[in-house]
Amino acid sequence: MADENKKTAAVIDESVRPVQTCWYWKDKPVGERRVARKVLAQVGMTVEGLRSCDYDPPDCEATVNGFWTGIEVTELTHSRTLERSLKGERHYFI
Repeated sequence: MADENKKTAAVIDESVRPVQTCWYWKDKPVGERRVARKVLAQVGMTVEGLRSCDYDPPDCEATVNGFWTGIEVTELTHSRTLERSLKGERHYFI
């Protein structure tokens, strides 16, 4: 089991960007499903049968709280801040 956890951790490490990792995943459909499930769970919704769509939009579809639902995942980010973060620049505000 420990070896399996190390393999899973390695895949995750290879798939996320070094900063602001919540919304990013190299395999976009996998990342969209991961974020959709995480956000919907955080607001107390039940998600069943989550799958990526062959057409876009929506990114995913699932039964959410008993209703068939299309889900569009969008990351809102300040592009200049993200670019600076990816270069390793850190800014602190007090």
